[in-house]
Amino acid sequence: MSLVQGVVDLQGHPPLTSLVLSTTVPTALTNPHTVGGNLVPVSGGKPAYGIRWGSTSAPAGAGQASRGITVYELQFLSLAVFYTLPGPHEFVGAHLITGDANGVLMFDPPLPSRIVYSILHDWQTDFAWLVAP
Repeated sequence: MSLVQGVVDLQGHPPLTSLVLSTTVPTALTNPHTVGGNLVPVSGGKPAYGIRWGSTSAPAGAGQASRGITVYELQFLSLAVFYTLPGPHEFVGAHLITGDANGVLMFDPPLPSRIVYSILHDWQTDFAWLVAP
C-alpha cells in the first residue's frame, strides 16, 4: 500500500482516481448557480466525497491571470462544509474562499450534512459532486 493510499483510507474516501462527477447523485444540482444557497451532499445512501466548481460567467473587467490555470483577482466563491453532531450541534469542518476559476474541495471528514456556498454578484458557477461509481 502506498502512503497516498493509506492517507486516503484513513480519511474514509474511495481512491481519488475512482471518483466520478455527477450533477444528479446524491442530489440534483441545477446549474449554473448564482448568489448563494445550500447544497445537500448525502441522499439515498450515496454520499458525495467532494465538490467540483467551475466559473461559467464572470463580470467584465474581473481580471484573470493565466498561469496554466485561471485565477481571478476577486475571490468570487465561498464554500463552507457543515457537519452535524448529536444534539444536534453543527460545526464548520472546512471553509474555502477562492478566486480559482475551477477547483475541487474534498470533504474531510467525509459525509458532511450540507455545503453552504456564496458567489459574488454577476458571477455564475457550475457545481458537480465527486461520487463513487
